[in-house]
Amino acid sequence: MKTETKEELRDKIKELEEKITDLHMEMAGPSA
Repeated sequence: MKTETKEELRDKIKELEEKITDLHMEMAGPSA
């Protein structure tokens, strides 16, 4: 396994945060 740079990790975190936000939107439903 190669070690990841801080930039790569930051990108992954940003990606996860966007997915989480999308999930919250879906769970909140149309009323959001």
